[in-house]
Amino acid sequence: MTDLNASTREYLQQYLASAKPGFAVLLTAPWGAGKTHLVKSLLTESDKEKPLYVSLFGVGSRAELDRALVRAFLPKSDSDIAKAGRQVKNFISSIKAFGFSADLNKIDLTEFVIAKLPNSLIFDDIERAGLSIKEVLGAVNGFVEHEGKHVVLLANEDNLWDEESLKEKEKVVGRTLTVVADIDSALAPILSAFSEQARAFFENETETISEVFRKAGYNNLRSLKQALWEFERLFSCLDDSIRENSEGMTELLTVFTALALELKSGTFSRDDMRLRGGMDFNNKPEYEKLRNARTKYGLEQIQHGRYRTVLPYALAERVLCDGVVEGTTINRELAQTPAFHQPTTEAEWETVWWAGEREEGDVSAAVQSMEQKFSDHEYLDPGIILHVFNCRLSLGDMGFVEKDLSEIEAECSAYIDELTAMNRIREFDPVADFNNELGYGYSDTGYRNLGFPRDENYPKGAPFNRLYTKLKSAQDSAYERSLPAVGDRILLTMESDVDEFRHLISVTNSKQNIYARRPVLATMSPSDFAASLLALRPDCRRKALHALAERYEFPGNELESEKPWLKTVHDDLQKRISDASHFQRWQVGSDLRHSIGKTLNRWAEAEAEAEAEAEAEAEAEAEAEAEAEAEA
Repeated sequence: MTDLNASTREYLQQYLASAKPGFAVLLTAPWGAGKTHLVKSLLTESDKEKPLYVSLFGVGSRAELDRALVRAFLPKSDSDIAKAGRQVKNFISSIKAFGFSADLNKIDLTEFVIAKLPNSLIFDDIERAGLSIKEVLGAVNGFVEHEGKHVVLLANEDNLWDEESLKEKEKVVGRTLTVVADIDSALAPILSAFSEQARAFFENETETISEVFRKAGYNNLRSLKQALWEFERLFSCLDDSIRENSEGMTELLTVFTALALELKSGTFSRDDMRLRGGMDFNNKPEYEKLRNARTKYGLEQIQHGRYRTVLPYALAERVLCDGVVEGTTINRELAQTPAFHQPTTEAEWETVWWAGEREEGDVSAAVQSMEQKFSDHEYLDPGIILHVFNCRLSLGDMGFVEKDLSEIEAECSAYIDELTAMNRIREFDPVADFNNELGYGYSDTGYRNLGFPRDENYPKGAPFNRLYTKLKSAQDSAYERSLPAVGDRILLTMESDVDEFRHLISVTNSKQNIYARRPVLATMSPSDFAASLLALRPDCRRKALHALAERYEFPGNELESEKPWLKTVHDDLQKRISDASHFQRWQVGSDLRHSIGKTLNRWAEAEAEAEAEAEAEAEAEAEAEAEAEAEA
């Protein structure tokens, strides 16, 4: 193993062993390249007095620098501190012997500690000190020139120097050395910080880790350590069946580490992680960073995370962007990937999906089982239904049935109708959809990391897409049939918790605004809603009315069907308060005018403007026609 920093290490050892060199040494490298690791390794190698390591992060004055030195020194040598304390005590005793007095509270012990500092000092993070670089060098000069100490400075020189400080550097710094991010030397110390099981795994994968690090090209060991720490969290929750798949684990570590390094470098964003689930037709510009990374690592999975990948795009986003590690979900999703999929545990439709990689006898038995379950309407999971449709559309090509595509498509279409008639279609889930999960139970491109044949250029692409659209429509219809019950729940929520009611029906950018853009209120009885509103406490009623007005502030026609409903609610409230007390007419009427009354007025004005524009256009067209006739 070659030590890329061998010459730097040798120079530092010679420098620290020299007598009063009269200059400081600067170690420079980007953040995370291993400067601190390299120097701290010398702290244990030196045969002489250990150098003192001091971080200047946040140090804003010379006094704070002295205190930083004291803090670094205290745990280093308790015996020296005790000796310094005895010297102070002896000094006080001696002056008392001559008849003088001494106030111990007025004696600055910092000076005694500074006097006991070792001959070699290492100052880290000088670019992150509150002191100017010129002030830091001034302090360093005192140590190297007047006290004959050895001083090593650690810094990222990017944007560190100006013309004035460069002159000071020339006086104080006698040698500048560049540290190279040496993965071979640094990896063992990095891995020592992990748990026993994770460390054992990483130690068997050092070549994998090193190769990914070099291909990444960022030379940031700190980012690598953070990436491996993220992987350790994932590793800790994996089932034995996943961990024991050595090839799959190597593949997972490779893709995970590469994506983590791209994120930590700032090259990738959350949007790029999501684009792994998309389709890059015709080299779309938004996929450029993914394409570049795919080329850099020589790995298709860096760009493509839909299916046939060890790390699906949604799972990668949850773990690497959100920090969410949930064992049950992770093990289930990984077990469905090609790297970890076990044929012995797959369902019959999965065997048919993988028919190109299975024995004929196994596929034949799986087809029989799948067809029987299809006939018995046992498939209820929408994503699995679509996979079964896909498999059935391929049965003719595989020689298992003598049916053409149109006949199989008709059978699958009837399957949707029959489930609908039995009220067994799984409805669209707005809660899952709001949480960026699968509201329909599957994505546009696939389910369980297995793809759908959506490309119309393939023979079964068009029939599959028609079935896909029909199933989605059936789920939408099932959801719409559930809306009255949803409306009842919303009404009960308003009566019990008006704040939660607001979050449910309006865009508040907090909590779950699940029904903010879905026309669920029109399913409710306007009269019942108005009665419930009037029954609320005055403060709650005002909040509810303003939540309604807030619901309709955003443009768009998603809630168009609720306009008549809101007008009816408003009119019903006006009618109900007409026979109420003068005070209640004033109170409720004022709330109405300043909430949904404004909404209705805005709609009326918009409709009037639209009618005026339509009339103007009609008049213009009539005039144009008249002019054309006159010219003719």
